[in-house]
Amino acid sequence: MQPSLQAITAFVKTVALGSFAAAAKELNQTPAAVSKQVKSLEQQLSTRLLHRTTRQLSLTEEGEYLYRRYCLVLAQLDASYNWLESRREKPSGKLRISVPHSIGRHLILPLLPKFKATYPHIEPEIYFDDQPRDPIAYGFDVGVRGGELPESGLVSRRLIPMQFFLCATPAYIASHPQINEPSDLIAHDQVRFRMSGSGKIGDWTFVNGEESFVVAQNNALIVNNQDACRDAILAHMGIGFLEAYYLKPYIESGELVHLLPDYHRATKVSTYYLYYPHRENLAPKVRVFVDFLVDHLVSQ
Repeated sequence: MQPSLQAITAFVKTVALGSFAAAAKELNQTPAAVSKQVKSLEQQLSTRLLHRTTRQLSLTEEGEYLYRRYCLVLAQLDASYNWLESRREKPSGKLRISVPHSIGRHLILPLLPKFKATYPHIEPEIYFDDQPRDPIAYGFDVGVRGGELPESGLVSRRLIPMQFFLCATPAYIASHPQINEPSDLIAHDQVRFRMSGSGKIGDWTFVNGEESFVVAQNNALIVNNQDACRDAILAHMGIGFLEAYYLKPYIESGELVHLLPDYHRATKVSTYYLYYPHRENLAPKVRVFVDFLVDHLVSQ
């Protein structure tokens, strides 16, 4: 017996939103009805898809496998519906967007008023997520990620390069030894960044042509958030790295100084990419958002 589309939808929404109650609210049903549909799907497949406890739900191995594929199936169905709808009216509907915290807050979010003014019938929903995972497999319409996703099967578009500037306040610089080259940084207070994915503290490897230099740690503070890094630097706690797009307004205002501009930080990830499903199944709301972001960010 083939599973019903209603049961599949209930299962996908429950996993994506984390509970039967949240899925029920999204589907305009009762939690009991959604739970019954998911249970019916498990019975039809003769396979347990969810581990249920009083506190949380978690996927079984089979559930995770089917969840990823059901997301793609529902996305294709949604794309077909939106294609037909676009023949009669302007792009519309909910647009679920997954973006990293910093670029999402400081580059993409400020563009949304203009996007909404152009496409008033589209309802953006932004989810901030720094994990390097396939956003479409987790139920999003479009996603921005730093670096390339291996074997995702998605269309990718380059947005902006990932650049980091070393910076400090004029007050800090005035009260500490002069910085002329990377080796001078060892004696300075450093605001270091712990990466949320790996938990590692980011290396400070400077490159200038063929020359490279790794700066040993002399931590004044360790953070895992660029806003916190900025706040600590602005509070004269030390020197630190911030992404270039994030830092430029503070350099222009004179609040921060760009140090060692002839050097750049060596990173494994060098570009932000925009990811979305194959063009053949692209919903109009996704297509116009992709074009909008490319138009406004690629030239930066």
